[in-house]
Amino acid sequence: MDFKEQLNNLASQCHDNTIIITPNQRLKTYLLNEIEATFYDSAWTTPKLLSLSEWLTETYQSYIFQKETNPLLLSQIQAHYILQQITSTEADSFISNIQTITDKLFSAWEYLKLWNIPIDEIKQYTQEDYQWFIRVAAQFEKHLTQHKYITPAQLPDFLLKNLAWMKQITTNQLLFFGFDEITPQISRLCEKIKLNHVNIEFITFNTPAKQIKAHAFINKEEEIEQMTNWAYEHYRQGKKRIACIIPELLTHRKTIFNAFAKKFYQNHFFTTQQLKAPFSITGGEPLSDFPLIRTVLAVLKCAQYRIDFSTINYMILSPYIGEATNEHNERSLFAEKIREHVFLEVSLKQVISLLNNDNSCPNLLQQLQIIQSFNINQFLSINSWIMKISSLLKKLQW
Repeated sequence: MDFKEQLNNLASQCHDNTIIITPNQRLKTYLLNEIEATFYDSAWTTPKLLSLSEWLTETYQSYIFQKETNPLLLSQIQAHYILQQITSTEADSFISNIQTITDKLFSAWEYLKLWNIPIDEIKQYTQEDYQWFIRVAAQFEKHLTQHKYITPAQLPDFLLKNLAWMKQITTNQLLFFGFDEITPQISRLCEKIKLNHVNIEFITFNTPAKQIKAHAFINKEEEIEQMTNWAYEHYRQGKKRIACIIPELLTHRKTIFNAFAKKFYQNHFFTTQQLKAPFSITGGEPLSDFPLIRTVLAVLKCAQYRIDFSTINYMILSPYIGEATNEHNERSLFAEKIREHVFLEVSLKQVISLLNNDNSCPNLLQQLQIIQSFNINQFLSINSWIMKISSLLKKLQW
């Protein structure tokens, strides 16, 4: 069954009070666009499409969040921030990549929730990293409970423990479309919803490949090179719809782009003509990779008590901090002096003290004193934060 047939089949199953649930926002948007393009000359009601996270959030807010006793639902960013603060407290002083460690801890904790794996089950592993994860996860869950918070990963379990909301369901049918797998957490929730006479179906769309091969490579670079060659050969044969699925795309984005550009532009290196790229890499570069934005983030991090050396070093050498051009050499030398006095972490107060004694970069000293006076530990509205950060950047001669 091709995609058009699958789309018609999906449309035929939709009726009033039907919700189509997709695994992510991207598939939801794509599916909605395809439905509108397919049935543009027909008069029919557009079905309600929601990503899984949207459906869970809407369900929680519609039926549960009507009582003040219910916990406050955090966003992914808010939950991640709380875990990062706990990780920073629990981590040894020599650990500098707190952000990376927090990302892995958060993913592991969410995985346990999605697959209904109690943390007690991993207590049997005596390795230090397992035990450290258990301690941090316990602190995290304790913090959530004390402050009456709930994270998106906990929503299905919370809904299962509070079944009164199911009596208010007006939906007659839920269609889960495009899921490769359904986690035990969601399966249990669906089984409970079915008891309230709601029809639930799981629709998969897949065209079995005629040929599947697995290749082993020495390293990631060789794998990317071979993937690029494969895509280029198919492109030369006139096959324009080629997809390469790459785990950790953002991590390897530059390497992938360079490999594809080198292969696809190999006959156009010395032309001045503007070329249209025959390939597209989904997902742009993270804003934090752009020097200007990275400098802003470094400035805000410097307002914290302790910062890693790489952050302060990047900010000192940034061309976006006032009078950087006039003090370029002096700031480079000062960055080297800091390296001699600190290990992995340093406070802004220490840097200013060293700079006072050094007396080689008066303009940098003035900029750091401005940053030091910036109070980041405040509860403000988004608009107030925008105005406050804008004011800070103007003082730094942006």
